[in-house]
Amino acid sequence: MEGSNCAVYISVASPDYGNRFVDDLNAIDPYSATGNTLSIASNRLSYLFDLRGPSVSVDTACSSSLVALH
Repeated sequence: MEGSNCAVYISVASPDYGNRFVDDLNAIDPYSATGNTLSIASNRLSYLFDLRGPSVSVDTACSSSLVALH
């Protein structure tokens, strides 16, 4: 699907991956903040897989799985 007009829709609820820095402060680098921002989770996936369609992240806390399914 690389390079295709494929959309990415994702719902996010918590920054679990970002919380790992609490245990290892040496792991923090200049990209830690932007790389763990929930609002761009779908954009990171689109970039990684070279997808060219719309890319939307929805943060709805506890109901995020319902929103993604809908």
